[in-house]
Amino acid sequence: MAMDVKSLTEALAWRLELFWDRLERLRTALVVVNYHRLYARAPDTPFDPTVYGGISLDYFRRQLRWLRDNARILSEEELLDCLARRRAFPRRAVALTFDDGYRDNYDLAFPALRERGMPAFFFIPTGPLLDRRLGWWDIVAYLVRRSPVPVLELEGVRHRLDGPSARQACINILQERYKTLPEAKTRHLTASLAEKLETAFPPAALQDAELMTVEHLREMTGAGMAVGAHTHSHRVLATLAPQEQRRELVEGKRLLEEQLGRPVRSLAYPVGRRDSFGEETKRMAREAGYSMAFSLYSGCNRPGSLDPMDIRRSAKRRPFDAFTASILYPGRVLRAAR
Repeated sequence: MAMDVKSLTEALAWRLELFWDRLERLRTALVVVNYHRLYARAPDTPFDPTVYGGISLDYFRRQLRWLRDNARILSEEELLDCLARRRAFPRRAVALTFDDGYRDNYDLAFPALRERGMPAFFFIPTGPLLDRRLGWWDIVAYLVRRSPVPVLELEGVRHRLDGPSARQACINILQERYKTLPEAKTRHLTASLAEKLETAFPPAALQDAELMTVEHLREMTGAGMAVGAHTHSHRVLATLAPQEQRRELVEGKRLLEEQLGRPVRSLAYPVGRRDSFGEETKRMAREAGYSMAFSLYSGCNRPGSLDPMDIRRSAKRRPFDAFTASILYPGRVLRAAR
């Protein structure tokens, strides 16, 4: 009798699993996949290698081939139309986004997308774009990775730099400070690090070569890609006073529109974690004229419960089975990833 009960329980569990699988496949949701950088060969960079996320051009092409056959890639116009009309998303709706304006987005990602007729969003911080300088995360990584000193002492804490893993751990700690501390406490951090690490800032030409140009962005928008704002300086908005948040949101949008000659309707919050922006930030983004804004703390987006000022993005790109599962079963896979 015990065996019968066990068999019945297993059969019911199996049927319930099938039911949820079929229900998940039928429910409409929007999955937004986020990238930062791609590489053609193994990345050899003096800057932050973690932003590649292990995504090669070959792997990205493999993702695009699967998406072409199994999903519907939405353009900015299509997504805005769904939001404005409060319509259900197409089945297996996906949007592809890239942050920070790296040159490989133009050299590698853009040709792969254009070849397949697939749109994507590219979110650009205007300070790095126009001043031709990399973001704080890359500068921190450069200084730590190139430093000749064996130990960094910062505010009474000693950080060992006696190998690649120790240096990466130090980089992670320093980058986290930028993400969480009030901006007043990190304003001069890179200058202080350069002095303590006895390392000069990267040459201007080296930084310039890592970034897309305005001309690149104009070509991409002309080919159907969307360019959105990523604020002006890429400082984490929650670390700023309200007036500084507003300036970042307004300036990032205004400068992009001036350079591209077209409206900028989309925003991606720098870092994009739950603690990187708040309700006041979202209100100011709406007031600045953005129609939608993207976060980066995972989750799928369902019609009816979607907040246009907090469209969730996923970085669940590897392994490949996990990536495809996040598109086929977003409610289950991405919910577990929060």
